[in-house]
Order: sequence, then structure tokens, then C-alpha cells
Amino acid sequence: MKSEFDGFAKSYDESLKNALKTVNIDASYFTEYKVKELYNYYKKTSVSPKKILDFGCGVGNSSYFLSQYFPGAEIYGVDISKESIQLAQKREIKNTIFDIYDGENLLFEKESFDAVFISNVFHHIDHDKHIALLEQIRLILKKEGILFFFEHNTLNPVTQKIVNDCIFDKDARLLNFLYTKKIFKEVGFQNKVNFILFIPPKFKKLLFLEKYLRWLPFGGQYLTIAKKEDRRKNNVQK
Repeated sequence: MKSEFDGFAKSYDESLKNALKTVNIDASYFTEYKVKELYNYYKKTSVSPKKILDFGCGVGNSSYFLSQYFPGAEIYGVDISKESIQLAQKREIKNTIFDIYDGENLLFEKESFDAVFISNVFHHIDHDKHIALLEQIRLILKKEGILFFFEHNTLNPVTQKIVNDCIFDKDARLLNFLYTKKIFKEVGFQNKVNFILFIPPKFKKLLFLEKYLRWLPFGGQYLTIAKKEDRRKNNVQK
């Protein structure tokens, strides 16, 4: 996977643009849309994340919007692709540090992040490694930290078409939302699935309806919002 994404780093945006011809939507719309999900979540609370991890950051597209919507936060982007990280670093995104992930170890202190952002990454990772990786992510999240986890919805035919047309998704193995709920619970995350991306942006006047459709399992993607369970409390209850 490492060498594969090194090869796609320079052509990533163009490849994604070609794959999205089906829906005629600029890729940056989807990227900003998902960062807005975090922004809207925190807008309802009295806190704002001070330290955010963009796991599988690629060339830094999501990190850019994270820095825009959370200007007071420290953003850390990690990716397995050295070429992608080098391109991300050249962008000099404000308050953002990029580093290479070795595919095995997240070298951050325990409970150091308020939020972890993962967008369409896990379908590129062997499923037998998901649990171990989520365990690491759980360790670096603060007690009140939030994991925002986005994936393609396997029940949406348009999403399936886009994935099939995307050159760097040719070996992707998508995650059914029920599978995601299962592994999150196994690791020790309370989680809630929200379905998103129902309405194309050209129908701007109807976008307000999306908040009423989040329960319906047919959106283009889904967002799992996960919080750490208190394992000690669970063990006492058992």
C-alpha cells in the first residue's frame, strides 16, 4: 500500500476528479463537508478541540480545511505515503505538522488528542489490522476525546460506481456500517452512525433536509462518531 500511494501522490487530485465525473462535483466539496461535520458538532458544545489528528491525511486536503475551521487548534497529519507527506508539507498549512506513519505505530503520547479525523482510509487497510489500529487510536485520544470516522456507504449505488471508477480504489475493500459498529464496540468505543451526503450541492435549497435523513442508510457515506467507554466501569458491571 505504501508504494502504491506514493505513485498516486502527484496525481491524487486529478484521479479523484476523474472518478467524480459521475456526480459532477468537485472533490473539495466532499472534503470541506466532512470537516464541517466536526465544526457543527463542536459548535453545539462549549468546547473546541485544541489538538486534532488527521489520520491518513494524504496530500493534506482535509488538514487544510481543519486548519481553517479550527484556527486555534494544532493539526497533526500522518500518512503511510512518503510522497504524499512531502507534498503536504510544501503546502505550509497554518498550525499543521505532517509526518510519515510507518503502518504499525502511532508515535504520540497517550491521551494527547481531543479529536481524531479519519476519512475514507480504513478501506485501504487489511481488515485483520482494523482492531489493533483502533486500539492505538483509542490510546491517544483523551478521555473525553472524539473519533470522527468517515467511510463509503456500501448500500449506495452511486458510491459504488465512484469507487469502481477511482484508480487508487481498485483494491479497496469497503466497510459495511454494521461491521464498523461491531469493531468499534469490540475496541471499547461508544458509537453512533450518521448517514450523510444525500443531496448534491447543486440543490442548495434542499441541503437543510440532510439533517433529517441521517438515520436513513442510503447516503453516499456514513460518519461514525465514537467516544471512549470506561472499561473499568464495564468490568465492574459484568
